[in-house]
Amino acid sequence: MNKVVLPIEEKPAICCYHNMAFPLSIIQGCSKSIGKDCTSWMIGKYLNCVYYTNSPGNDYGICIDDWWGWEEGVLIHQCMDFLPELIKSLNATPLDIVKHMIKNGCYVSGGFNEKYIPGKSAFGKYDYHHDYLIYGYDDYESVLYSIGYLSQRKYVPFKIKYVDFSCAIDDNLQPKKSFEIWKYNSEYEFSINIPRIRTCFTDYYNSTTSYGKREKALYGFEANEKLKEYIQKFAIASNRRRIDDRYTRAFMEHKRMVLLCAKLLQRLAENYIAPFTTVYEKSCSIFSLSLKYNIDKDKNEISRICNLFDEIFQIEKGVIKSFIIDLSGSVSI
Repeated sequence: MNKVVLPIEEKPAICCYHNMAFPLSIIQGCSKSIGKDCTSWMIGKYLNCVYYTNSPGNDYGICIDDWWGWEEGVLIHQCMDFLPELIKSLNATPLDIVKHMIKNGCYVSGGFNEKYIPGKSAFGKYDYHHDYLIYGYDDYESVLYSIGYLSQRKYVPFKIKYVDFSCAIDDNLQPKKSFEIWKYNSEYEFSINIPRIRTCFTDYYNSTTSYGKREKALYGFEANEKLKEYIQKFAIASNRRRIDDRYTRAFMEHKRMVLLCAKLLQRLAENYIAPFTTVYEKSCSIFSLSLKYNIDKDKNEISRICNLFDEIFQIEKGVIKSFIIDLSGSVSI
């Protein structure tokens, strides 16, 4: 009988989607546990936005090229794929594999069927293959420690019974069992990367990206204009439709990261903290109004949201160009 719980950040800086929240939960949690601060690294990662025009979902988000930080060496990564018959020949269950990895200081992510996971919207109702993150186990309670979004649409830690996890993996709607293994690199030294920050802000201003541009994707200002256009459609939409609050959360979290960047670069960005604070506060209002609209379906809230977008765009277009010039020491962009 054993219990192992690895460090985790329950409120990561970005949590609009699992694939952004999971790595930051690990990186922020682990770095904090050994007295390190990864903020200087984060502010060079989450400074652009993207809107995928041909996506069936997850259209709008924060543009980032290396979600898990493994290319930079922040996290060490290994993918393990097993055919069901191979697992049987090993005389080991998926639960055994997960527990073994955690015992050795590794986090485990992958996909399972949320129909078997209490607290999830799909629980007991329908099949839904979705990603998970496991960071601990307790043999005394027969539970795994996980974190993610539950049916209340909140990113929170929760426990999964061994038997429920086994069912969710066995019936995961995939031909093989895949485990993504992540280990925090305690030797990694976080630092501020001014050239990367300047590049990200320049990309945002010019509505592009220097990090893996994709077809039929909009970036920066153009992505935000597309997000506003998406919101505007609710003024004439059926009251049964809901605003995807992951989009407005991502917009808000992007503005919070920009403000955090300005605060950390105070010597270079002292004059920009006030306007970026105003932008962040207005983005918080957009997020709150989107949640409110999903409850009361008041069309006036759509108009208020769009006005806030316009106010933010006006501030940013007047400020970000100057900010880039100050970062680069150049009069051209």
